[in-house]
Amino acid sequence: MPATLQKLIKKARSQLAEELRCYYRRLIHSLDRTPWYRNGQSIPASAVAIPIRVLKEETRRPERLWDRDDDREDEARNEPARRYVDPELAALYEEPTFVKRRQEVAWKDERPNIKRAVVLGAPGGGKSFLTLTTAMELAWEARRALAAWRQPLEALYLPVSLRLVDLAR
Repeated sequence: MPATLQKLIKKARSQLAEELRCYYRRLIHSLDRTPWYRNGQSIPASAVAIPIRVLKEETRRPERLWDRDDDREDEARNEPARRYVDPELAALYEEPTFVKRRQEVAWKDERPNIKRAVVLGAPGGGKSFLTLTTAMELAWEARRALAAWRQPLEALYLPVSLRLVDLAR
């Protein structure tokens, strides 16, 4: 009896789902490590209860001169350089300066809101730990979603953890 196309698709999806389950299990096992030991036993990263906080930096354009309150606009117009040039005309030729704002936020709250991030910090500052635990959390989330069939396979996270040295090779 020939298999129907629907049965073949279901079988292929089941095989892919099983391969994803195995990938997530191996990835979590490989990432759930720290260099720390207690009583001769390695401490897994999942057992470390440090609420990670990150410094979020937002860059935005300053408000334009003509968007400000009238008092500020009068002050700006009285600047020596502004006396000779119309501020609106000068704004067309000026390079915009950007205002940076920094705030400390919990990584667990910020992570779902971002698609890309740059992790900067001093040696020993926790950059590797942050990226490894983030990849591990994404794998756990995808594994739970896969087990519950909450999302199509194409929508699941597929975290990849590579050291820069390995990527360069």
